Amino acid sequence: QNGTWKNITIPLANDFGRWLNSSLNASWDNITGLELELVWAETARGNLTMLIDKVFFQSDSFQPLLNMVSGNIVLFALDAVMGFPFYWILFSFVLFIIARLLQVKGELKIFLVIVGYTLIALVVMELLFIIFYALVPPLYFSVDSTAPSSVLQTMILFSLSASLLRPVWSIVLSIIGVRVVFELPLGKSAIIGVVGFLPYYVLLFLA
Repeated sequence: QNGTWKNITIPLANDFGRWLNSSLNASWDNITGLELELVWAETARGNLTMLIDKVFFQSDSFQPLLNMVSGNIVLFALDAVMGFPFYWILFSFVLFIIARLLQVKGELKIFLVIVGYTLIALVVMELLFIIFYALVPPLYFSVDSTAPSSVLQTMILFSLSASLLRPVWSIVLSIIGVRVVFELPLGKSAIIGVVGFLPYYVLLFLA
């Protein structure tokens, strides 16, 4: 039919042996050409023009990112549940030690209370991520709409920025909490709050 465009998918997996063993000198690392052999009926050969817009190769093992959403929701939930007590104890001990080094007298349970309240921000953030992944509709992009490398760079930059900014609000709350409870100057409270959360960035760097 005139002016008809079709998207045709040709499976090759059932005959992959002919592709791999076609020649001893064949190299599949850099494909520079593609030959298509087309067979048409005699009645359709009078005035025939074929235009091939794009050709894409897709692996059988390809899985859409949408299939990974459920797994990500589980990981976010486990991280929110398991990460809270770990960070709670770790940051409380570090804040307690830094405060003692700065001649601030206070029991460990006071720092447990302060850090417990500050980490609520992290829990709320994890819950928001879970809700976001659960409610966001599927997003579809054409293959040639953007360069794959730029998409990957954007994803890495977003993930890194989110990881670095994740505890900032908790740090601010801990500074306020230490200053109010112990009636310390803002500078000393800032030192205790910032240094107390340094283990998070150390663990992030090691990971």
